[in-house]
Amino acid sequence: MLTGLAGTLLGPAGLTEHATSFTRPDLLRALCEQLPAGAPVSHDSLQGLADLMLTHPDVVTVAPRPAAFESAGADGETAVARWTTRELLAVEAHALTTAAALRGTPDRAVNPGVVERLVEQTHLTGEQAGMVTDLLAAGGRLRVVVGPAGSGKTAALAAATRAWTHQRRAVHGCALSALAARGLQDATGVPSTSVAALLTQLDREPHALAPGSVLVVDEVGMVGTRPLDRLLTHAHTRGAAVVLVGDPRQLPEIGAGGLFACLADDAGTTVMTANQRQAVEWEQTALTRLRAGRVAAALDAYHAHRRIHIQPDHQRLQAAVAQDYLAWTHHLTTTTGGGRVLVVAASRRHAAQLNGVIRDRLAVRGTLTGPGVDCTPADGDSDGALELRAGDTVMVTRNDHTRGLLNGEQARVTAVDPDQHRVVLAVSGRRELSVDASWAGEHLGYGYALTVHKAQGQTVDVTLVAGSTALTRETTYTALSRGRTANHLYLAPEAPVDRPDHAAQAWLADHALADAAARLRASRQHTLATDLHTPAPRRADPGQAIGY
Repeated sequence: MLTGLAGTLLGPAGLTEHATSFTRPDLLRALCEQLPAGAPVSHDSLQGLADLMLTHPDVVTVAPRPAAFESAGADGETAVARWTTRELLAVEAHALTTAAALRGTPDRAVNPGVVERLVEQTHLTGEQAGMVTDLLAAGGRLRVVVGPAGSGKTAALAAATRAWTHQRRAVHGCALSALAARGLQDATGVPSTSVAALLTQLDREPHALAPGSVLVVDEVGMVGTRPLDRLLTHAHTRGAAVVLVGDPRQLPEIGAGGLFACLADDAGTTVMTANQRQAVEWEQTALTRLRAGRVAAALDAYHAHRRIHIQPDHQRLQAAVAQDYLAWTHHLTTTTGGGRVLVVAASRRHAAQLNGVIRDRLAVRGTLTGPGVDCTPADGDSDGALELRAGDTVMVTRNDHTRGLLNGEQARVTAVDPDQHRVVLAVSGRRELSVDASWAGEHLGYGYALTVHKAQGQTVDVTLVAGSTALTRETTYTALSRGRTANHLYLAPEAPVDRPDHAAQAWLADHALADAAARLRASRQHTLATDLHTPAPRRADPGQAIGY
């Protein structure tokens, strides 16, 4: 039994699938999930099984970590024992060795005169021009670019792609999701696909990556160590160059990670600092502080500019978000002729609740017209009932390549036919598509409120962020950096405050801000198991010396 459990729990799909280390409670939970249903188990036998697992030769002790995620405010927290697996340590060692080999192999440079003319023609900012110059100069076959949200990395990539193409080099792109890959392709002209699809292709057709070609990995901060190791290996084996572009301070990897942050911790990394997205200077500064972990100063700035809205409970928080969503949508429509308001929540459950509240208000206002079509899947495999009416905003929840629809893409319902059980969608303003209600129930959800992961990579006019205990520094920074014109944060205590008097309101404001500051000081950025196993002094994070 132990051999079978060890093979499952100590492999890539086991305890370190999504984290680089694990605790004893993590192990106990995993053991319970692996035991057959109805299997007799006692507390003592479970603890004994855990003891045996922790003495397995493929389990490695790592440095104790604070009980909460590591943060500037974690001083004094009780350290808890942690372990990792030899499998993950081996993957990390291989990835670091491959990265070093890529860095040590010279790559073709672009003529400096060509680079200078390119920069002049594309009207790039100083930092963007510096990024292009770095990517096209002499150096190794691994280039790393780190920059905050809105720093103009993609525009600089588009310019560099022109130069690589002029050299007759094939350029390939990938990102974690197919939708992000489409965004990269649209913005740069680089043929792009998802990381998973590219790895499947390269495993089957390694020659698809030709010698001398360039592989651009965008939003690489969300790509786990295992798939990134495979991408680096394919590039090194085939003689290709790799450009890693991302931000380790935004959403962390879904799988065990830390590799990009480690590779970015190098003197040769191109670091961008400017924020070209937010319209006002104080908000640019506040986001920079939040990204760097200076949470109290960032929240103070948002509060001083009336961008933080505090409610006594989550029900009223959702009502406030819905009301402001309608108000901002009306304001943008009447003043600019259009514009987009995005509601962001930290979890799928909160997003579903907000979608329901917003949609109810839209129905009362008359934005949703005509009859509705029930699209709820017959098997009930859905986050909730899905009735669609003309005027609804929806989001694609799974890829359908035959229809050209990608997970996370948004659309608008333009018409419904209850008799035929069909729904007509306007997809990204490009085309109309008629779909069956049963298909809609399996592939669509309401798209008024999105999770932070679905909102990642989007740029809108106004963002309304619904706060909860699920928010972290990385998710909050990512969410609050989506809007060009304004970004608002809504907070409420977990326990409702019933007293309406002034003293209670003052306490509520202070308590909500202090609670948010404490939560956001904690970072969920991944650390390599290698660094936990053999802690060593590391260079400062890229950009730290310049005020990040």
